[in-house]
Amino acid sequence: MGKVTISTVLGYKEYVVENIKNIRGEDEENSDFRIYPDYHKIYRGQTEIVLTKAEYELFMLLSGRPGVIFTKEKIFEILYNEELPESIDNIVYCLVSSMRKKIEPELKQCRYIKTVRGVGYKFEGKKMDIFPE
Repeated sequence: MGKVTISTVLGYKEYVVENIKNIRGEDEENSDFRIYPDYHKIYRGQTEIVLTKAEYELFMLLSGRPGVIFTKEKIFEILYNEELPESIDNIVYCLVSSMRKKIEPELKQCRYIKTVRGVGYKFEGKKMDIFPE
């Protein structure tokens, strides 16, 4: 089996192209995010959200499957493609925390990345505009 990456597991570009009609917003003002996968750029409103490579891949993983709960183990496996260390809780927690600081309008009330206690994380955004190539 080849290298497991977010692209091979999710095929997010293919997923976006196939499902663009379902997830594409009607206009930018009503969308939570505008995503430009070919440029690795994400905007909330008029503001560009600058993410690290790992944060960007985590965002694409979670937002590509809204409502789906990803375990910490699955997130680590997809993003890092390494054997699971004994404890991954802190690694994934720090990554999610760092990303939340950048994408959430209010950290006290997380709107997009929800924690499912004892299980993992999920994305709960309303609408996204995705602009392929």
